[in-house]
Amino acid sequence: MISDVLGVQPVAPGYQTFTVDPHPGTLRWAQGAVPTPYGQITVRWERNGPRLSVTVTVPPQATAFITLPNGHHATLPGGPRGTERTFTG
Repeated sequence: MISDVLGVQPVAPGYQTFTVDPHPGTLRWAQGAVPTPYGQITVRWERNGPRLSVTVTVPPQATAFITLPNGHHATLPGGPRGTERTFTG
């Protein structure tokens, strides 16, 4: 299931807050989008050796809680216009 591979799960109704916890398995990369009332969430991740690079786009007025496979955590607020950021771990 795409939500498992990308790791996008709602925490609050309408995905106003959501988690991104990718489960790459044996895949080398994945990309997808989740439509929400706040705008589109996009996630793209790519494996580079033992590291995983994850790019998350958070829509306006939403917040993402991101977990990387190495155990690092980050919070990414969408703010008034949305935001995109890449994390490596």
